Parts: sequence; structure tokens; C-alpha cells
Amino acid sequence: RLFGPARRLWRLAANEAFKFPYDIAAEGGGAVLHAWASAEFERDNVLNARVVIGEALRKCPQDAAVAVLAASIESAAGEVNTARALFLRAYQLNKADKQLYMQWPRMEGAAGNIERARLLFGYGLSLYPNNTKILNLYACFEEEQGEAELARELHQRALGIDSASKTSMHNRVSWAGLELREGNVAEARELLREGLDAHPDFPGALLLLARLERLEGHLDSAEAYARRAQKVGWRAGALRCYAGTGFSVTPCIRYDMI
Repeated sequence: RLFGPARRLWRLAANEAFKFPYDIAAEGGGAVLHAWASAEFERDNVLNARVVIGEALRKCPQDAAVAVLAASIESAAGEVNTARALFLRAYQLNKADKQLYMQWPRMEGAAGNIERARLLFGYGLSLYPNNTKILNLYACFEEEQGEAELARELHQRALGIDSASKTSMHNRVSWAGLELREGNVAEARELLREGLDAHPDFPGALLLLARLERLEGHLDSAEAYARRAQKVGWRAGALRCYAGTGFSVTPCIRYDMI
């Protein structure tokens, strides 16, 4: 939940920033409204998020980050044409915005524009070839299209760039989820355990390992992993970044905001 005091503080901060648009707080109002809208969106308050980001669009029409977030919110609200227009606007403002190549291709893919989504992912990777977040999202997308081998190659490429940091755990969980769905239990377990050796409290890996153990009939181990995940404070909303883990959350939605 997002409580009233937090909203009031964001409102006060935005009001103060917009009082002095050419002073030290220049563009600060847009950043505040962006953060506020993001917080609403993360908590599935799409209506509130649309109101806040709408104000940001009116007051900061040249802010590409605001346009990208607005497009993502409109996409979640089912307004595909409005979302596409906002993505195009963001592209015209700043072709190098990383978030653009995390959000826009997924919307196009969901709308059935598969080749357009591939082109956008490819262009994003041409600008940022070592961006493991874009690689992970692209891999998830290709798996959804039935291209499991290509998805593996993309996951492998991402882990080749970064195999040790906490960010790499998102790639591991996505790849392990793919292997589990393909029936490759040993490969999935190895990917997860290698990651958990370095990051033992990563909730997505713990939950997917719990699922794996449950499918294998190891109920005590499954419960132990699930309890570990609960102990480190996982939330359903935070799990949206874990592509295809098999849990009752939508995969690959907000990975970029983690």
C-alpha cells in the first residue's frame, strides 16, 4: 500500500520544485512526480499513477523519462495506441533512453507485433550491448515466442557479461525458470544454487528453488526454501521481475524498476 503521508510529502516536494523552475530545483518537479507515479504503479494503483504522470506530462513535456513511464502506465491500462504515441514521443526526445528499450518492445510483443518488438530489442542492444537487463527481457520475450534456444543464448550472453553481481541473479532466475519448464531440472538447480552461493538471500531464486523441490516431491526442502524467502521479506509485487518462475504473478513486467 501507499499511505497518505507519503503522497502528501510527494505533493509538497513537487509543489516546492515547480515554484522555482529555473532555480536549483530545475526539473526537480518532474523527477518527484516520476518517483510518485512509479510508486503508485509498482503497487498496482494504475488510476492514481495515470493522474500523477498526467500532471508530469503537462508540466514537463520535454522529459523523455516521464514519457516512457507514462507510456508504460497507459500500456498497463490497455491503452495501446496512447502508449505507442508516448513511446514515440520519448524516442524523439531521447533515442538513447535505456528504459525505452525495456518497456516499448514488451508492449509491442504483447500487442502481437513480434517483429517490431524484436527490432526494438535489437536496437536497444546495439546502443547498450552489455546491458544485462535488456538481454534478460529479450530472452524472456523469445522464450514466450517458443525460441528457447535463442533465449538460452541471450541468458548465457548476459551471464558472460556479469555472473557475480546481484543484478545477475535476475538472469539466473529467468534462465533457471526456462530450464525447469523445459524439464531440465538438474540445469535449473545448478543455476540457482550457483547464484545462491553468492547471494543466499535472493528471494526469486529461493522461491523458484522451492517450486523445483516441490515438483520433485521434496516437500520439506521446498518448505525450507519458501520460509527462507519469506524471512528475507519477499513481496508479491517484487516478484514481477522474475520471468516465468511459475508463481501467480505476471512475469517480466517491471524488471527494469528493480
